[in-house]
Amino acid sequence: MENFHLHHMKEVVAVLDRVAREEAIDRIVVACDDVARPLLMEQLPKELAARIVDILHADIRTPEHRVLAETLEALRQRDAETDLEHVEARQPGGPARRRTGTQPSSKRARKTSVRTAP
Repeated sequence: MENFHLHHMKEVVAVLDRVAREEAIDRIVVACDDVARPLLMEQLPKELAARIVDILHADIRTPEHRVLAETLEALRQRDAETDLEHVEARQPGGPARRRTGTQPSSKRARKTSVRTAP
């Protein structure tokens, strides 16, 4: 049975890799249960693993609308983080200002500076 799971996970990774390349997908949110997670992560090539934004806990009984809502939230959070990084990089002093303590903390900056659409 263990061999079956490994073979299945290799197929999942192959399809994910192909689709990510063909569709030029640069951000991936994975939804899986705690048993599948380590097996999946072992099989992912480094370049594909680098595209993973978040790993959501879900099982076969998780409603599709919940998976979609959590996926969208994970993508919004990632967008807010990368938007903040881009803004900080363009400000005089760039990211170095934050290290000196003159910038607000990342969490506070996200709340005050970056707004996401509902």
